Amino acid sequence: MAVTVIVFSVSFLLMPKRLSGLEMYTTSLFAVFFGLSTDLFLDVKYHLYGYFDVGVDGLAYVFIVFIYVTVNLLFLNGYPMHRPIWVQAAYIGGWSLFSLLYEMAALRTEIFYYHGWKLSYSAALYPLLFLILLWHLLFVRRLAAKAKRRCE
Repeated sequence: MAVTVIVFSVSFLLMPKRLSGLEMYTTSLFAVFFGLSTDLFLDVKYHLYGYFDVGVDGLAYVFIVFIYVTVNLLFLNGYPMHRPIWVQAAYIGGWSLFSLLYEMAALRTEIFYYHGWKLSYSAALYPLLFLILLWHLLFVRRLAAKAKRRCE
């Protein structure tokens, strides 16, 4: 777990930044809010899956926050925004595949567990989740441009 957080964090720190500070901050907050809200219902309320131990777990919270922030920033920072749609779809597909493999590894190392959840559910949802992150970034950019025009 610690290795994953370190590798993701170092990867983001070393890559050239294409996102503004505002974009990184707002999309990270959104990713954490959205992820923890989803986990609250699917884990705590419906008991479909969870991290480490059943119920609320402080270590899981720290892990989730770091993973959600770094994956969000790595995904959005590298997103091929002005490339053909098939390149964008392949990028989302690649991140979805990576996420599935990561989830499988988390299951095997008992970082993550299922209680009624299936890997096929995750496979169907990951592309949608990455699109939601992208839509949020575009929304933030639109708001920032509007605020800039208002100030001029």
